[in-house]
Amino acid sequence: MLLVIWGLTACTQQDAFTETGTAHVTTSSEDAAVATLSGLGKAEIQHQSIRVGSNTFDTYVAGPDGGELVVLLHGFPSSVSEWAHQFVSLSLAGYRVAAWHQRGYSPGARPANVAEYAESALAQDVLDITRVLGGDRFHLVGHDWGAAVAWRTAAIAPERVATLTAISMPHPDAYRAALGDPTSCQAAAGSYIGRFILPGYEYVLLANNAHELRGLYDPLPPWQIDAHLRVVGTAAALGAALNWYRAAVLHPSPAVGPVRTPATAIWGRADRYVCGDGWGRTPPLVTGEYEFRVLPDAGHWLPETHAADVTSAIVARLHTVHTR
Repeated sequence: MLLVIWGLTACTQQDAFTETGTAHVTTSSEDAAVATLSGLGKAEIQHQSIRVGSNTFDTYVAGPDGGELVVLLHGFPSSVSEWAHQFVSLSLAGYRVAAWHQRGYSPGARPANVAEYAESALAQDVLDITRVLGGDRFHLVGHDWGAAVAWRTAAIAPERVATLTAISMPHPDAYRAALGDPTSCQAAAGSYIGRFILPGYEYVLLANNAHELRGLYDPLPPWQIDAHLRVVGTAAALGAALNWYRAAVLHPSPAVGPVRTPATAIWGRADRYVCGDGWGRTPPLVTGEYEFRVLPDAGHWLPETHAADVTSAIVARLHTVHTR
């Protein structure tokens, strides 16, 4: 079943780096993430280091131990801080909320081999970390690349993913089809990928006080950009984050296939990175209940610029399925 909702609201986002590849911001990423996540409300944030295989992930958890687990997956070049509003709202509503700096973003989960950033490995991280968190069944929310991982995780483990909320990223098979179609608007919207996969492109993004990298976040305000740069503001971190793109091209994972998990998708019509063509190809790939919400004047960074709208959509989807 497909339900399309048009409407909702707007908000705003943009500046901190050096040519040597380090950001002009202070505080450890761990302390900064806790401060940002808890800064918008009275949520008590716990930082955990979760080891899965040879990787250790910086993980942040809030909400009652007995609450239904809601996992928030950040995108590129973001961090868990993009979920500040949702972290507070959902945890205070009684959900157990968890987010982590994903593979490449956590210093302890930064393999050297590009192949280890393949989408199938990223989805397996979700399944493994949620096991450690005690989530045999959980709700999954993702933005941008995090949404791509969320779609794949729901497809391979529908018995574990109770609901899916995908923000700013259509079904990956639909997105790839649009991206590879020279007549599609997505071919132009995604042209940056050709640069991102170039060896050493992280140094280009970090040059001149990270001028190009900062431009990607527009229109985010400086404090939100600084929160992300504390995580991706070094060549090591940003290079590892770019490995997601490199692996997608050099070591592609199999097609995601149909998703039967009840899903909500949210797209800003003014998104300069993801146009409407992939969304138009998504409905046939979702066999479960599916709701598509369109924010007419919104761009790409919806968890931050349209926090209330995103949180409302997440909560509406969470209410359709209970895991406890």
